[in-house]
Amino acid sequence: MTANAFEDDKKNALAAGMNGHISKPIEIEKLMETFKSFFE
Repeated sequence: MTANAFEDDKKNALAAGMNGHISKPIEIEKLMETFKSFFE
């Protein structure tokens, strides 16, 4: 989770080896979709 919410921030996080990207403020639906993607 991060306060860095721009598209470039997401790309940089994923390029650095992160498995996903969730920005603040947290949207529960998006959080659950992200969690679900790790368990499929």
